[in-house]
Amino acid sequence: MKIPPVEFLIWAKRHRRAKYEMTVSGAPPVELTDFQAGLGHVEIKIRGTCGDPRIIHAVAERYGVDPLGVVPVPGASGGNFVVMASVADRTRPILIEEPVYGPMRRAAEFFNARLIELPRRPEGDFRLDPDDLRAGLQRGAGTVFITNLHNPSAQLISADEMQRIALTAREHGAVVVVDEVYLDSPHVNLGAPRWTAATLADNVVVVNSLTKVYGVGSLRLGWLMTTPSRARHLRRMMDYLNVEHPAPATSLGLRAFEKIELLEARTRRLYEQARPVVREWLAAHPELHAYPNHGALFECVRLPRGVKAGTLSRLLYREYETRIVPGEFFNLPDHIRVSTTLPPAELRIGLDRIAQAVQRLQS
Repeated sequence: MKIPPVEFLIWAKRHRRAKYEMTVSGAPPVELTDFQAGLGHVEIKIRGTCGDPRIIHAVAERYGVDPLGVVPVPGASGGNFVVMASVADRTRPILIEEPVYGPMRRAAEFFNARLIELPRRPEGDFRLDPDDLRAGLQRGAGTVFITNLHNPSAQLISADEMQRIALTAREHGAVVVVDEVYLDSPHVNLGAPRWTAATLADNVVVVNSLTKVYGVGSLRLGWLMTTPSRARHLRRMMDYLNVEHPAPATSLGLRAFEKIELLEARTRRLYEQARPVVREWLAAHPELHAYPNHGALFECVRLPRGVKAGTLSRLLYREYETRIVPGEFFNLPDHIRVSTTLPPAELRIGLDRIAQAVQRLQS
């Protein structure tokens, strides 16, 4: 069996780091002290047969869902794979957003799923067009896969829009899978109400984790949220991957939930430090186009006509000690994704170097 390579993850894990590393897609990794954790919070006793009940209830309480519909998974990446395995159906294609987070397309291809693209057009700020959604569903799609905030553009689908998407899909007997690993960003950084698509309709499966917004990715603690009946099916899928969830990671994850206000404050501080620097940079370089920011710790930037992201990425690393994520990984060759989590002085230098390299390529 030939396994398709996940190009973006291979690059993300193995590329040589630069002095100005601007490839991180969320909050930087935390230290134990960031959420007042220590050895006293580490357990090795397994609790629960399908995940620690304390974590399940912490997730359910935070997002207002039924605990019976919460399924712990090994990070959002693992959760997306589990969901894709459960919905891949050769008799009905998957309607998948484009541009899309590359590993999701690869996961669908791993399961030999047929794909229909659901366009999110840059010229429309990556919004989903209801007509495109209906057209894909009318072609027989049984699953709709989307990210919210969108990865890589960080654009928001509102709760009202998401409910309309779910209800439209339900009319066609389709399930909506929503990766929400960035959706807490508007709440944490902009004070918006916290919500999840899992409470909007009974044909929704949500994937989330503590990684992108809270910086606790090393614990590989993620979860799915859906109806209790669908959750039972997803737990059966998890039996192929996990006998039991690792107790040390789970117990530290519980501490992260207990002290999540500290992690929120850390992320908010990073965001508030970065915004003036980013706004100043964009104002000084109108040739670079960014999109509305909904609290994300990164920017998706459209490059001037004729400047390719891959060429820019290589030049930045070779001559400017700077790394960004080239849009080719998302089928956006004229865009880049730029982390804004460096300390302000370093962030300013890194952004200036991007502008200098762009100007060189333009000339």
